[in-house]
Amino acid sequence: MLFRSVNAGKSGSRYSSQIQAVQEIIEGMITIADEVGNGKIGDPFLTKDVQSVESQFSWNSLTDFKNNIISIENAYLGRSPNGIDGIGLDDFVREKNSNLDTRVKQEITAAYNAIDAIPEPFRNNLNADAQISAAIDACNTLVNTFQEDVKPLFTN
Repeated sequence: MLFRSVNAGKSGSRYSSQIQAVQEIIEGMITIADEVGNGKIGDPFLTKDVQSVESQFSWNSLTDFKNNIISIENAYLGRSPNGIDGIGLDDFVREKNSNLDTRVKQEITAAYNAIDAIPEPFRNNLNADAQISAAIDACNTLVNTFQEDVKPLFTN
C-alpha cells in the first residue's frame, strides 16, 4: 500500500514525490488515531451524551473503533485488502530505527486492546472511566509517536 502510488513524483500525479505520498498516509494515520481517541471515544465519554456515540443504534461502536485501528495497522504494514503484507512504512522505519518499528507495532496493538477492554456496548458504558481513559491514552500515544517519531523520518 505504501508505494501503491507508483506514479508519485511523476508527471500527472497529484504527488510531487513519493515522500509527499507517504507523508499523506502518515497524516491520515495521525488523523484516524486522534479521531478515534479524542472524538469517537473521548467526546461521548466527556459529555456522557449517548447521542454523540458513533454507531449507537447498531451497537457496533467498539467494533468500528477497533476497525479504525486495524486500518492504521494495515497502512503501516502495507497490508492489502486480501490480507497480504506488502511494502509498508514498517519496512522503511525498521531500516532507520528497528526499536521504533517495534514500538509502533506494540502501540497499535495496545490501542486495539485498550478499545477491546471497554465494556460493550459503548453507549451503555460511558462511565467505564479506567477502560475508556486507557483507550484514549493509547490512541494519543499513537498520535504522538507518528507525529514526533515516524513522520520526521520521511522528509524531502
